[in-house]
Amino acid sequence: MNLKVLFVDDDTKIREDLVKIFNGEVCNSHTLITSGAPSFEEGIELVKQQDYDIVILDLYKGKPEESSDKLGLSVLKQIRKSHSFL
Repeated sequence: MNLKVLFVDDDTKIREDLVKIFNGEVCNSHTLITSGAPSFEEGIELVKQQDYDIVILDLYKGKPEESSDKLGLSVLKQIRKSHSFL
Protein backbone atom coordinates (compact mmCIF):
# COMPACT_ATOMS: atom_id res chain seq x y z
CA MET A 1 0.00 0.00 0.00
CA ASN A 2 1.17 3.52 -0.78
CA LEU A 3 0.95 6.51 1.53
CA LYS A 4 0.76 9.93 -0.12
CA VAL A 5 2.75 12.56 1.79
CA LEU A 6 2.69 16.32 1.16
CA PHE A 7 5.45 18.58 2.50
CA VAL A 8 4.43 22.26 2.68
CA ASP A 9 7.45 24.52 3.18
CA ASP A 10 8.44 27.85 1.61
CA ASP A 11 12.15 26.98 1.96
CA THR A 12 12.91 25.38 -1.41
CA LYS A 13 15.95 23.39 -0.25
CA ILE A 14 14.23 21.93 2.80
CA ARG A 15 11.09 21.04 0.84
CA GLU A 16 12.96 19.48 -2.07
CA ASP A 17 15.28 17.56 0.27
CA LEU A 18 12.35 16.13 2.23
CA VAL A 19 10.54 15.08 -0.93
CA LYS A 20 13.71 13.48 -2.31
CA ILE A 21 14.75 11.71 0.92
CA PHE A 22 11.37 10.23 1.78
CA ASN A 23 10.02 9.41 -1.69
CA GLY A 24 9.97 5.64 -2.15
CA GLU A 25 10.89 4.86 1.46
CA VAL A 26 9.08 1.92 3.00
CA CYS A 27 7.56 2.21 6.47
CA ASN A 28 5.68 -0.78 7.92
CA SER A 29 5.12 -2.16 4.41
CA HIS A 30 3.78 1.20 3.17
CA THR A 31 5.68 2.96 0.39
CA LEU A 32 5.82 6.75 0.74
CA ILE A 33 4.91 8.76 -2.35
CA THR A 34 5.93 12.35 -1.67
CA SER A 35 5.25 15.75 -3.18
CA GLY A 36 5.80 19.32 -2.09
CA ALA A 37 4.08 22.68 -2.05
CA PRO A 38 6.02 25.96 -1.87
CA SER A 39 3.30 27.93 -0.08
CA PHE A 40 0.44 27.49 2.35
CA GLU A 41 -2.01 28.53 -0.35
CA GLU A 42 -0.74 25.95 -2.82
CA GLY A 43 -0.73 23.30 -0.08
CA ILE A 44 -4.38 24.00 0.70
CA GLU A 45 -5.28 23.73 -3.01
CA LEU A 46 -3.42 20.44 -3.38
CA VAL A 47 -5.20 18.99 -0.34
CA LYS A 48 -8.54 20.02 -1.82
CA GLN A 49 -7.68 18.38 -5.15
CA GLN A 50 -6.02 15.17 -3.96
CA ASP A 51 -6.22 12.77 -1.06
CA TYR A 52 -3.12 12.80 1.12
CA ASP A 53 -2.51 10.41 3.97
CA ILE A 54 0.00 12.71 5.67
CA VAL A 55 0.56 16.47 5.42
CA ILE A 56 3.69 17.96 6.98
CA LEU A 57 3.32 21.74 7.44
CA ASP A 58 5.90 24.41 8.09
CA LEU A 59 4.67 26.54 10.99
CA TYR A 60 6.00 29.89 9.79
CA LYS A 61 5.83 31.79 6.53
CA GLY A 62 9.38 32.98 5.96
CA LYS A 63 11.89 32.88 8.79
CA PRO A 64 10.59 32.05 12.27
CA GLU A 65 10.90 34.97 14.65
CA GLU A 66 9.31 35.71 17.98
CA SER A 67 6.88 38.14 16.35
CA SER A 68 5.99 35.80 13.47
CA ASP A 69 2.53 34.31 13.27
CA LYS A 70 2.30 30.54 13.18
CA LEU A 71 0.34 30.54 9.93
CA GLY A 72 0.79 26.77 9.61
CA LEU A 73 -1.68 26.32 12.46
CA SER A 74 -4.37 28.29 10.61
CA VAL A 75 -3.67 26.21 7.49
CA LEU A 76 -4.14 23.06 9.56
CA LYS A 77 -7.52 24.37 10.71
CA GLN A 78 -8.53 25.04 7.09
CA ILE A 79 -7.51 21.53 6.08
CA ARG A 80 -9.51 20.06 8.95
CA LYS A 81 -12.59 22.07 7.97
CA SER A 82 -12.37 20.87 4.38
CA HIS A 83 -12.24 17.25 5.55
CA SER A 84 -15.11 16.76 7.98
CA PHE A 85 -13.85 13.34 9.06
CA LEU A 86 -10.81 14.88 10.86
